[in-house]
Amino acid sequence: MVQKEAKIQHADIGVREVGDTRCFSDSDYYIPSEEVDQWAGEVRSGSSREEDLKEGTSDDGKEQDHADGESSDQGPCANNWKAAQSDSKKHMWGVFAETSLFASACRHGLFLWVADMIRSGEQSKYPLAIMAQALQTLGPHLLQGYNIGCVFKKTIASSSLRAKFQESNSRCCVNTFHSYSHNFACQTKNHPNVIEGMGLEDLETMEQIFNSSNQVAGVTRYSSAYHRRVFIDMFLQQWDDDKYQNLALMLFNNYRQALLIIDVEEQVNFFETIGEESPWDIHAITYVELLQALDSAISRAETLSKKFLHAIPSDYHFNLPSSDITTLTSYSSELSKTLLELKVQMGIDKRWTPDTPEYIETAHYIHERQYHQALNHLQRLVVQRLFELHRLNLSGIGYKARTHFAKSLQTRCKTIRSATEAYNRAARALDPPRPPLDWSQVSHCSFLNEFNLLQNTRHDISNAPWANPVVRKAIKRFLRVLRACEEIYRCNIEVRRLFTSIYDEDSKFNSVLEVLGDKNDIILEATREYCLRRCCVNRLLLE
Repeated sequence: MVQKEAKIQHADIGVREVGDTRCFSDSDYYIPSEEVDQWAGEVRSGSSREEDLKEGTSDDGKEQDHADGESSDQGPCANNWKAAQSDSKKHMWGVFAETSLFASACRHGLFLWVADMIRSGEQSKYPLAIMAQALQTLGPHLLQGYNIGCVFKKTIASSSLRAKFQESNSRCCVNTFHSYSHNFACQTKNHPNVIEGMGLEDLETMEQIFNSSNQVAGVTRYSSAYHRRVFIDMFLQQWDDDKYQNLALMLFNNYRQALLIIDVEEQVNFFETIGEESPWDIHAITYVELLQALDSAISRAETLSKKFLHAIPSDYHFNLPSSDITTLTSYSSELSKTLLELKVQMGIDKRWTPDTPEYIETAHYIHERQYHQALNHLQRLVVQRLFELHRLNLSGIGYKARTHFAKSLQTRCKTIRSATEAYNRAARALDPPRPPLDWSQVSHCSFLNEFNLLQNTRHDISNAPWANPVVRKAIKRFLRVLRACEEIYRCNIEVRRLFTSIYDEDSKFNSVLEVLGDKNDIILEATREYCLRRCCVNRLLLE
């Protein structure tokens, strides 16, 4: 399993690197910029991809790059991620050289490769370069987790890497935490919990790494490009040493977690087509809204007129007609004129009334549209709250930033409560009415899974077994148990491999030290020190 993500990091100002022209290339982690640039221009332009967004649907709801002939609802999923936008939109200020770091790691937390992002945003060439390196080095049957994995597999399919990627029987998916910002149609295909053979891996290792790497920012903030790479390489080596030392503990914890967990084609098809409401005549909507406004204005004018005509105060004095009545009468005349013009444009012979079938159908859709608008607003607020909670838990964030997030979160909670009330009003106006929501439901992260179900107003799914929340929860638990069984199978393999690797490494150390001793080589003592330290770590792993 390969996990990739971009780390936005404090960059060097271009004019400061001329004082140190050295280039640090003695690293097993860095992919040379020249090799990364070979993948520039591999993806179609943003305009052609935007056209695809408008005219096509695909399997997982991410932007660009077509893959494997699968279809997907790209729009809602791609719009949630800046990294899924066209490469032409991913620019960075010209004063910066190394703007970011694009890194990858295995499921055990060990670094694989990193690449400097040079004067650009998170362009497709960086993950493509790392994927090419992984296919060349690690071989077939790779699973790559990426925040925009559902889009990236289409990026691969539109690049020269497509044939090799398909031959290797590899695939991409999204990370567990970030997948909740993808639409549910995407999650039914790309969430780790539904992928056979995935085990219990959440693919969020890079979040932990970047959380720790914030400590390196202080010493690299104003350093040259050479020293920046030196410090980052030292951090990567130390990180890998620490992770290797804890490898046995990691496998043990995964094994124990899997044991504790052990002690839907119709669903997929529905979520692939949900949200694809047939286009409605906007003129009909406008016409009905104007009719409703006219009826309301006439009713208010008649009410005021009756009060004026029938009310006889004791101290009666003649006054000019009420300005409210005059205003409503003028407003009604303007509405009648607008309605007449629209009626002619639409070719309506007789004005619609509340009993007209077209009026009833359009009014019903207006209620649905208001419901969807309230639901979309609520979903956006919940997603923002989710990411702000995530930011609050990151170490290395300054006090001012943390205070800002906390205040923003408090405001967001109040806004979510108001949006929930607006949603409930719109839900009650539907026919039949939708069940109301309360704060305890909306405030939970798992509620994001329910948005696509709530958006349905066209399909009749009320009798579908998987539409029942209890059944869906049972399905999730069942899939979780399946992944736990896979995790046990995988841990059994990896434990044997770790033991074999330690045994082979010990034999190799003895043979290398023997050869260096016979030659009386100058690196004998340095090699012996390294082997001694490594053997101590291996003994800890075997314990």
